[in-house]
Amino acid sequence: MASPSLQSKLPRPGTQGDILPTLFGKGYGNYDVRPNNFVFSFLTHILAGLLIVIIPILLAKNPEPKIHAISVFTELSP
Repeated sequence: MASPSLQSKLPRPGTQGDILPTLFGKGYGNYDVRPNNFVFSFLTHILAGLLIVIIPILLAKNPEPKIHAISVFTELSP
């Protein structure tokens, strides 16, 4: 067991609600819930999902044209 002098030097842990009040339910209701935010978030996620699906399909159908290099050097045989 620790001596009384060591116990007085240790910092006291703060209450958990003081650091993140909304995490532990103490600050419930601090932020307004707006239906517009839900709709915008939903539409943004749908758009991101569609882009993740559509872009690879378009890239697979239309690959970049390969450039065929023509050599300007001729081989000299001895």
